[in-house]
Formats: sequence, C-alpha cells, structure tokens
Amino acid sequence: MDENIEGYTREFLEKLKTTDVYLNYVEQVKKINNYPDLLRQINEYRDESFMIQNKYEGEELYDKTDELSQRYEKFLEIPVVDDFMSAELALVRTMQDINMYIVEGLDFH
Repeated sequence: MDENIEGYTREFLEKLKTTDVYLNYVEQVKKINNYPDLLRQINEYRDESFMIQNKYEGEELYDKTDELSQRYEKFLEIPVVDDFMSAELALVRTMQDINMYIVEGLDFH
C-alpha cells in the first residue's frame, strides 16, 4: 500500500476508535465476555443466521429467518445480549456506510 494512504488510513482508524459507536461496541464486548455461555449462544445464532442468508432466497429466506427469530426471541431479549447485538450491528452499519462512501467517492463500479 502507498505510504501516504497507509498513514491516512491509520489516522482514520484512530479517529474511528474515538467514536461513540466504536466505544460502545468495545464496552459491550467487555460485558458479554463475562458470560461465556451467552457468547457461545450468540455465536450459534450468528452461524445459523449466516447459513440461512447464504443458502436460501426469496420467500424461503424470509420463512427461515422468521423461524430463527422466533426460536431465539427470548434469548435476544436478554439485556446484555440485546446490548451487545445492537452495538455490533451499529458498528457493522457504520463500516458498511464507510465502504459505500469510499466506493461512491471513487466512482468505483
């Protein structure tokens, strides 16, 4: 990578690490790590969700996603789980927004 780009990227990452969305995510990771069983279940939920999203489409995707949501509904309502999942989603959406901003800014199709 070009030295200038690498330097700018490092600076950007340092700024990103000071944002509320990132700091909240880090705090929620610390909290959920105190509950290994809940973390294991979160990972199971993620794995199953990933599999469904990559295996199904259309109405079948909707049905399988709905089934998964119903099965994990009570689990996802546990405050520490909900807080972690919400913080993770917020960070992921931020990263997606950054990627789209870069792609659009470079007219990369």
